[in-house]
Amino acid sequence: MKRLTLLCLILMSMAFKVHAQNTIKGSVTDTINHVPLKDASVSVLTASDSFLYKFTRTDKDGSFQVSVPTDGKYFLLFEYPNYVNYTSEVQSPGKDISLGHIVMLTKAHLLEEVVVKKRVAAITIKGDTTEFAADSFKVQPNATVDELLRKLPGLQVDKNGNITAQGKKVQKVLVDGEEFFGDDPKLVTKNLRADIIDKVQVFDKKSDQAAFTGISDGNDVKTINLKIKENAKHGTFGKLEAGAGTKGFHQSQGNFNQFNKNQKFSVTGAVGNTSKVGLDWANNSQNWNMNDDNSNNDAADIQTAQSSNSDLIAWDGNYGNKGIPLSQFGAVHYDNLFKYGTKLLGDYKINNLSIHGNTTTDIQNNLPEGAQITHTDNHFDNKSFRNKLDGRGEIYFDSTKNNSMIVNMHGQLDHRNSASRTTSTTVDENGNPVNDNKRNLTSTGDINTFTADALFRHKFKKARRTLSIYLNEQYNKNNNGGFLNNISNFYTNDSSSVIDQRKDNSSNTQILTAKATYSEPLSKNASIIVNYGIVSSNSNSDNLSFNQNNIGQYNALDSQYSNKYKFNQFMHRTGFFYYYNTKNTNFNIGTNVGFNQYKQTNEYTTKEVSRHFVNWYPQAFYRHNYPSNLSLNIRYNGSNTQPSMTQIQPLAQNTDPLNVYLGNQDLKPSYSNNFSMFINKFDLVTFSGFYGGFFGSNQLNAITTNTTTELSTGKTTYQYINANGNYNLSVFAGYFAKVKSLNDLQIRPNLNFGQNRVVNFINNARNNSITRTSSVGIYMNMDKEKKYFLSFDGTVTYNQNKTSVQSNLDNNYFSYNLNPNGNVYLTKSLKLDVDYNFNYYGKSQSFSSAYTIGLFNASLSKTFFENEGLVLRAGVNDLFNKNVNLQRTNSGNQIYQVLNSTIRRYFLFSVIWNFKTGMATASKN
Repeated sequence: MKRLTLLCLILMSMAFKVHAQNTIKGSVTDTINHVPLKDASVSVLTASDSFLYKFTRTDKDGSFQVSVPTDGKYFLLFEYPNYVNYTSEVQSPGKDISLGHIVMLTKAHLLEEVVVKKRVAAITIKGDTTEFAADSFKVQPNATVDELLRKLPGLQVDKNGNITAQGKKVQKVLVDGEEFFGDDPKLVTKNLRADIIDKVQVFDKKSDQAAFTGISDGNDVKTINLKIKENAKHGTFGKLEAGAGTKGFHQSQGNFNQFNKNQKFSVTGAVGNTSKVGLDWANNSQNWNMNDDNSNNDAADIQTAQSSNSDLIAWDGNYGNKGIPLSQFGAVHYDNLFKYGTKLLGDYKINNLSIHGNTTTDIQNNLPEGAQITHTDNHFDNKSFRNKLDGRGEIYFDSTKNNSMIVNMHGQLDHRNSASRTTSTTVDENGNPVNDNKRNLTSTGDINTFTADALFRHKFKKARRTLSIYLNEQYNKNNNGGFLNNISNFYTNDSSSVIDQRKDNSSNTQILTAKATYSEPLSKNASIIVNYGIVSSNSNSDNLSFNQNNIGQYNALDSQYSNKYKFNQFMHRTGFFYYYNTKNTNFNIGTNVGFNQYKQTNEYTTKEVSRHFVNWYPQAFYRHNYPSNLSLNIRYNGSNTQPSMTQIQPLAQNTDPLNVYLGNQDLKPSYSNNFSMFINKFDLVTFSGFYGGFFGSNQLNAITTNTTTELSTGKTTYQYINANGNYNLSVFAGYFAKVKSLNDLQIRPNLNFGQNRVVNFINNARNNSITRTSSVGIYMNMDKEKKYFLSFDGTVTYNQNKTSVQSNLDNNYFSYNLNPNGNVYLTKSLKLDVDYNFNYYGKSQSFSSAYTIGLFNASLSKTFFENEGLVLRAGVNDLFNKNVNLQRTNSGNQIYQVLNSTIRRYFLFSVIWNFKTGMATASKN
């Protein structure tokens, strides 16, 4: 009896083992035509001894399914007549396995398959990340990352260093996953050497909250991560450049980088007046402000702390290719990785910038009664001195990383001086004079900002169950003063006006935010997130204007142009979101709702107003990754914009007495519906792909202007109001490929269409201003190492603008931008670089003259030594002395053409030294 019982137990255990099986399934297709392969053989071999364990064939749709024991390692061998065998290693994990699509290559394309293997080694796609092996793309010795990125399929770098990846602007460039120089992409790509880069990863970076919870929220930004080679993480490298030229032009710059495993230390600096160095100042401090969900910035929704609230500070502190700049710039970066993955990093930047130049502006002001034309000449002299400090800490309290905290700090001191002299004349549509004006405006001011935030994160034992607490403080303080001297003559009524005032303005804004977010898994793929938070904003603005008395003192307060105002807001905000995520699909839907209270106090009239608003922030997102590296993204979100202090303060601002802006304390928040769709595909075999999409939005209660123009004087008053009818629409598509028969010529055609409507009111008549742009462009490049690099970037655009108040007047014209450039090696060490930028702006009904602008730059470089570390360069900027900065824009019922003075011809002679020490020999690019 005992023996029988023992035998039964053995048989039962064997039966259990036999039936404890997992299923492996997938489908087999042809890689060229993507058709299913029927009756392909599928052999399951044990990995230890290649013993044939099981055999099957694919069905008519190419699918297969086999069972294997729950533990063990196997090789799957796929065979089909006239096709190359395909193998796949499988480790049975105790659950069913899906191999997806198995693509097989014909033997006729065996040679091509060798090429494909090289390409797959050069480019791999892992989920939503496209990874490029840097050494597979040839660049010149001592090249920067900027030059490497220009070689990568699907990426485009314009002449200003802005990067686009598959139709989307790259907003972040990381180094080993960390921000470098405060996430200023140009400082990263222009300072790091290409030969220290191992991988270039292009992906959509998830928000801090999504990365923490593992729940994708769709709030991604296009990001490039540069992975440093292991043998390059110890040592120093950098570059020094000194250049002097004709007409007093000069530029010098340098950078020094020291890497020591987990530590990075970098210093960069530049001085010059050529507009090519020292102007890379990233003023977007929000890059350092993490939001706990990134779906909506609570503080930004209630008030922007960056607002100056002053009519004196008309200059934004940036160059903008206007005038002649002199820049002195320096920056320091440090980061380190500690125990448990704790990270600390910081940046300091300093910039002294001065710009002087001239601007000529022609404005067509379309009115219901006709049109007025204003011609303005302006000379400006602007200076700024800025200091900026950023710091970030990501702290993990133990090896489990269940408890962590992120702390960010940002501070900036910005001192500005501005002086301008302006003359203008206005005529009616028949050429009859309306007015002339002379204005001198000077100002000195300080803009100081400080931001600090902290995010505490806790993971519970259950996966995707998390709790996070977010705290944020923003403080902005502006103080500025200056003098306005203006004389206006009016011809219709033969009168004149004189203004001589001193202005003292000050403002400050403090915003406090607190928010708690909790995530809870509902199933393997579904989760919910709930949040609650409060935001408090307190703003004060004092704008004082003083007239000159009879003894030359500025002490007579002008109450018409003076005001003291408080604008306080308090918001309760809560939200609920549902998320569904699988390997290939991400979906979420939900909304936040904010209960916002306004408290407005006019301290001049002691009038106090309290108002309440309910703000909705709905959002929905869908993304699906299809086979063959095809992905689709669809997004909707609703957003609210609160009025700024400048817009809501009942103050007339007269720094331009012929164009006076008046605030409106009855303004409501505006609401925008935003829709977008994006699709892209990348083919590893052919190095080709395409992208396309659209973006559309419409606004309710958009903040616009009610404009009143006096026909007899030409004086215009703009009062901020709410109006419906604004919308924006853009559609884009592009394709990129390599033409092997033309030495791997890269070709990237693109199409773009955009249309928007802006509603405002002019002399009590509603005006719809519709602007439409249609463009076709192409980018091409081809190169051969140590022989040549040739590229062409061209765009043809048709611009249209029409206003309803003067529908017989339009501003339709063609514009072209053609930019051929490249370099040729005359000898092994002598290189000629040429760049030609051609712009054409056609005639229109508003502007009778066409403009043709051609900028030709060239240089000759000679390298020395085996590593080509020393370079002597002679170059010329704007050889034909034709450079002009022309801009055509429109705003509401007004059409602008602006000509700015800019840098023209000069010759420059430079010495450049590239150095690298202490690093192991890197793979040759």
